[in-house]
Amino acid sequence: MKKINYYYLVAGFLALLFSITHEQNGQRALIPALYAGELDINTVTTFKYIWHIITAENSVFGIAFIIMAFYKE
Repeated sequence: MKKINYYYLVAGFLALLFSITHEQNGQRALIPALYAGELDINTVTTFKYIWHIITAENSVFGIAFIIMAFYKE
């Protein structure tokens, strides 16, 4: 029987959950607030870029942790 590393499994699911909620909060709160003010387009682009990088990083780590949870040593 294959052993599952539950710490990695929980960390993976939480990272995926945080990725989804991070993206949703950005779409609801950050993006409208960026366009409401008088910010330079470069500043808006930088905020959006960094926001999506963090979301992608959480997704990648979530998938990696879930794979590692089932990986046989």
